[in-house]
Amino acid sequence: MTSDNRIKFIKIDESRNMKRFYVLYPVCDTLLDGVYAVVSEYGRIGRTGRTFVKLFSDQSSAWHYHDHCIATRINHGYTPDQSSDSQLDLSSLFTLSDSPFVVFRRV
Repeated sequence: MTSDNRIKFIKIDESRNMKRFYVLYPVCDTLLDGVYAVVSEYGRIGRTGRTFVKLFSDQSSAWHYHDHCIATRINHGYTPDQSSDSQLDLSSLFTLSDSPFVVFRRV
């Protein structure tokens, strides 16, 4: 699956031999009426990853889950992959505060 608006995160910790990636695609409409999907891929960098598809009955719930996935990755120490072809500027999606959690704002 390819998309210009996908978001790719990486997490590398050489001391723990950790090299992970996580790719999140934008919410997409499915062939089923009124069903929306959030697609993500994850795994070890350099290996074939796993694909996860979560279906929702309305678009707002799908976007809420999409935003939740971004916040979860950031809170778990993932960083946006600057070398990927991700076109999305993540600074427009969240603000970092003094708390360890990410606060989203919908643009």
